Amino acid sequence: MLFDNEYKTILACSVGEFKDRGSRFIGYAYSVNSEKEVKEIVSKLKKRTP
Repeated sequence: MLFDNEYKTILACSVGEFKDRGSRFIGYAYSVNSEKEVKEIVSKLKKRTP
């Protein structure tokens, strides 16, 4: 049971992939604490994802 003052969070980074009719969709989930962390992660993902 989830109470009003509780929430779920991401413990470790996770990747999900879905393929449909020749297209490939990739989703990433990260636990972050600041906007700076988000920008760093997005920058790294842009470099390695074609």
